[in-house]
Amino acid sequence: MTGADGLYPATAHYDMATGLGSPIATALATDLLSLPSVTRITPTSGPKAGGTLVTIIGTNFTGATVVHFGGSTATKFKVISPTEIQAVSPPRVVTAEITVTTPRGTSPAVPTASFRYT
Repeated sequence: MTGADGLYPATAHYDMATGLGSPIATALATDLLSLPSVTRITPTSGPKAGGTLVTIIGTNFTGATVVHFGGSTATKFKVISPTEIQAVSPPRVVTAEITVTTPRGTSPAVPTASFRYT
């Protein structure tokens, strides 16, 4: 909270050089921590024609708006819980990293979320 002069009060936990400890830095950290994150998928492969039901495990999936298999959008998906999504793989011919987008942003692509088309 700011004072009547519009300035944030000085505290022992506020680093003026980095901004750490400030309400703005705290809000930014909260937003970054709430980005979706994919940690693993099962199964890890399926046919090039698509249609494989893939379970995606991670965090912060609430409100997911899209699931991507590389540059292709999942045929359909359902958020089971904040930590699980089930998605149907789209047709594709190359290995693709699965990402999840929510109103907070898109999960980073990680090797443990790679889906191999066979």
